[in-house]
Amino acid sequence: MDAQRWETQALRENRARRTRRPAVSQDRRPVRSAVWVTLREASDATGIPVGTLGSWVRRGTVDSYLEANGGRKLWVVDLDGVRSRARELGRPISSPPSPPGAGWVT
Repeated sequence: MDAQRWETQALRENRARRTRRPAVSQDRRPVRSAVWVTLREASDATGIPVGTLGSWVRRGTVDSYLEANGGRKLWVVDLDGVRSRARELGRPISSPPSPPGAGWVT
């Protein structure tokens, strides 16, 4: 009976933690000159999945802030920070794909 009560309490706590939304950053001045991109753009540039980048943001291992864009809120990350974090972990970084027809000679 106690195990069931503990599991219920743990589920309630996790649900409460999930519903809190992050606040939009008020201090948007970059510490250093950086290229700030969305998680999707960082994923396209490096080949690292968006979910992994989101985990890095939540853990605070890459510089990021929450940007309000109209009615949407987007995480914005430092692209150089993402690349250096990937190198620290030994993850391969893919180069962005070439635009269609870039290799063709007409």
